[in-house]
Amino acid sequence: MFGTGHVSVSKEALEGVGLFSEYPGYGWDDCEMGYRLYKNGAVFASDERLVSYHQEHPIVKTIRDKSKENYFRFQETYKEVDQMIISLTFLPEPFNLHKPTKS
Repeated sequence: MFGTGHVSVSKEALEGVGLFSEYPGYGWDDCEMGYRLYKNGAVFASDERLVSYHQEHPIVKTIRDKSKENYFRFQETYKEVDQMIISLTFLPEPFNLHKPTKS
């Protein structure tokens, strides 16, 4: 997962994959960029010594639904097994990832 509030990426890597694909509503635009970086050969590292503070948005049903719609868009853009594995992060509360949520 690639949350842009908690990452550092070189300018060259971003130029290699392009900037954000704007997603309407809420969520998944940063993960989509991370996936493009991954597919372009970026190496990711984690350092547990680093601390990052992030103010979360309130999670209300409309935001959750928009996030599901954007994940559907992401999934439809990259119909690849390694991308589909991301859906496992939603367990134990799976939802249907094969059709958009109706708002």
